[in-house]
Amino acid sequence: MRKLTTADAEPIYEEEYWLKCQYHELPSGFDWAVFDYAVNLVYVEP
Repeated sequence: MRKLTTADAEPIYEEEYWLKCQYHELPSGFDWAVFDYAVNLVYVEP
């Protein structure tokens, strides 16, 4: 993880979060708040 660059991380976040969850459909400002919550949410599979 220490060698992960911003250029390497951006496509991951875009594909795994932004596009899958269609944040671009949300109102400006709210989209980033929900995106931040989703990225930082700890999910444990049952």
